[in-house]
Amino acid sequence: LSASKKELKNISQQYGTEQQRLQNEYDALGTAYSSLQTQRQQLDDQVSKLVQEMNATIDDENKTNQAKCEKCDELNLNAIEQAEYNKLWNECKALTKQYKQFEDGVHATMNEVNERFESRWNAHEKNWMQWTVNDCGCWMRY
Repeated sequence: LSASKKELKNISQQYGTEQQRLQNEYDALGTAYSSLQTQRQQLDDQVSKLVQEMNATIDDENKTNQAKCEKCDELNLNAIEQAEYNKLWNECKALTKQYKQFEDGVHATMNEVNERFESRWNAHEKNWMQWTVNDCGCWMRY
């Protein structure tokens, strides 16, 4: 019985030693786990902060892109309006040129008519030897 008792004591001591070793390993793993958990929480906080910064940057980017799109629309509209005004200006120049040509033609024709009228009047006037009241009235009238 004594040998069995001694053997049981040895086995119990082995279990005690093993228990202590396992407890030490468990404690070391617990410490490592706590350290990693703290590190993960710090990284999580950093990621959260970066996500917030990224979201703010995305909001700014979207607002800037919206303003850029609006400015592009304004630029395109301005280009279309400028093209239309240039078209109107070119038409106006062409019409002004045509009107000047018409006006020059009218002046030339009026000069011809006046010269023809004056030469015919002079020829007609030469044939009149005497002037009547009607002739004087006709002369003053025209």
